[in-house]
Amino acid sequence: MPTNPATGRPAAETLGGRSSSVNLDLMRRQNMSAVLRQLYDHGPTSRGRLAAVTGLTKPVIARLVADLAERGLVRAGTSVPASGPGRPTTMLHLDGSAVALVAAQITTGRVQVRVSDLGRTELSAREHPIGPDDPPEEVFKHLCRLVNEACRSTRARGRTVYAVGVALAAIIDHGGRVVSSPSLGWQDVDTTGLLSEHLEDGSVPVFVDNVARMATLAESRLDPGPASDSTVRLEITTGIGAGLFMNGLLPRGVGGFLGAIGHIPLAGATQRCLCGRRGCLEALVGIHALLRAAAPDLLDAVRSPRESALAVAGRAQAGDPRALRGIRDTARWIGLGSSVVINFLNPERVVIGGYPTLLSPYMLPVIEAEVDRRVVVPGLGGTSVSMSALGTEAALLGAAEAGAQRVLDDPGIVPPSA
Repeated sequence: MPTNPATGRPAAETLGGRSSSVNLDLMRRQNMSAVLRQLYDHGPTSRGRLAAVTGLTKPVIARLVADLAERGLVRAGTSVPASGPGRPTTMLHLDGSAVALVAAQITTGRVQVRVSDLGRTELSAREHPIGPDDPPEEVFKHLCRLVNEACRSTRARGRTVYAVGVALAAIIDHGGRVVSSPSLGWQDVDTTGLLSEHLEDGSVPVFVDNVARMATLAESRLDPGPASDSTVRLEITTGIGAGLFMNGLLPRGVGGFLGAIGHIPLAGATQRCLCGRRGCLEALVGIHALLRAAAPDLLDAVRSPRESALAVAGRAQAGDPRALRGIRDTARWIGLGSSVVINFLNPERVVIGGYPTLLSPYMLPVIEAEVDRRVVVPGLGGTSVSMSALGTEAALLGAAEAGAQRVLDDPGIVPPSA
């Protein structure tokens, strides 16, 4: 069967015996998606360049661009001189102002909600503190209240919310149910039921995943470095989780638990983990482990992992020997965990995110040395180890990216402007 060169999908296929007009509409939507994704992923470009990369003709590109512009998704920018004889080239830009996306996150100590447009411009932000003993029902009430407020405020300003992405510090199955969250103290939480009960607008799709996978999605989309076919991102906050981006996909594992690296048992380690076991990697690299080693007097302070890491960084900058020693010891354990990933998967990149990004000058050299010592082949088998450029907010960014996929997959859901 012929394929659409823009998507690699069948160019025409019968849908339940419907007429060819349905097939043509499907092709048009797929082509719109290909054009919009090119602008979303690669920035401003010309109609000629769009034709070249999608394999579509220039007249087809012109019609698609006009359609996307009517929907407020594409706008014409400034003209640039032609490289040779001919008229200047008009550059096309993504115009994300018609689309609003809500991103939410539940982690230790707080609930966060942000609204952004399709161009990744932040429009508003809210958060609410939560306590270690708050039950899931109360936490989700806070989350949904913030999301409802954000949606109402966004609509009042003339924007439409197209998706809500929710990142949870938890192990989540394929249905979005929390199986376990040692850092939050949760077991078997029906997230779908709680969201359905408390969100006001049931017509807006909600995408739920764990913080490590959401952060990895953000890393795959937003990292300014060279593109990679295989990246493992370690998200280290109260605990540690991993996300795997491989060949354009984020695999989940048969039960949805891929990446639960924090509960690998380490020989000789005796610290008790929040999961109840002893010797887990998480008990040695989470923010509480860093505080025990570097600044034990801060353990009882009510702080986010970011605030705690900044406090430790301040002591390290002042030359505090205990802080410096504790940072080094924790970094060695992170290096050990990274070496396990490299020995097992040999990805192109291991990217470390979360609180260690705030301690990068102290931690990264130690992590690299430990990885080099433990990886079984020279040169780390070609794997690079780096700190994330996305800092501590990657999971929220990933939750917005998850929502954006709905519009990118089918721009036709955005109606033409009045």
